[in-house]
Parts: sequence; C-alpha cells; structure tokens
Amino acid sequence: MEKEYFTQEEIKQDLIDMLEVFNGDYGDLHHKTFNTDYYLIGTYECEKALEEYGVFDAIREVQAWEKEAFGEAVTEADAFKIANMLYYIKAEDFMSEYEPFASAYSEIYDLEATEENNAILIEALKSGDLIE
Repeated sequence: MEKEYFTQEEIKQDLIDMLEVFNGDYGDLHHKTFNTDYYLIGTYECEKALEEYGVFDAIREVQAWEKEAFGEAVTEADAFKIANMLYYIKAEDFMSEYEPFASAYSEIYDLEATEENNAILIEALKSGDLIE
C-alpha cells in the first residue's frame, strides 16, 4: 500500500504522540507538534507527496495562508519547504475544525498542561470523526 500524505489521520496521531509527553503552554501545542521537526525529509519524498496532493494546489494553499498570516507569500517554491509548510497549515486547520478536539482544546487552552488535561485531549482526538 502506498503512503498517503497530508492526512488527518497523520495529524491526529502526531498530536496524540505529542500529548503523551507534552508539558508547557497549550498555546505552543501546534508549534511544538508541527514546527519543531520536519514532516518530510528528502526532496524525493517531498516531491512525491506534492505530486500526490497536487503541486499547484499545495503552492496556492501555502501562498494564500501566508498572505493572510504575513501579508505576503514567504515560502520559497522548493518541494521540501512547500511540503512541510502545507502539513503545518493542514494541522492548524485540523486543530480548529476537528470535533470534539477543537471544543476540548478551547476549554483547556489557558490551563496548565497536565497528564489529566492531555488525556482529555487524547480522548477527544480518539472519539471524533474525520472531516476529510
């Protein structure tokens, strides 16, 4: 079976993996999960993932997000950079749209990250239906 890229299932599992060890500020959860390590490494795999997704669709999504966030597109048209930025964006969307995680996350956002709070988020991730 060929690997699928940029899936909600991947994002969900990455969040679960992070929440199993997470401490700190929940405001950093997205950053620590999706911006402190690379989603894909190697030009070949990045190009393969972007071809599967749609190269121009990916570039358009990244540029639109960056224009909204920064006022201009800043990511170079490089397979490695586009693929990793696209996953970062997909994860941000997932965290705000995936129920019941989004509701649970908004309720504990200002609380300290504890094993109990992390368990609430993990359970919410495991109980929701994918929105793809």
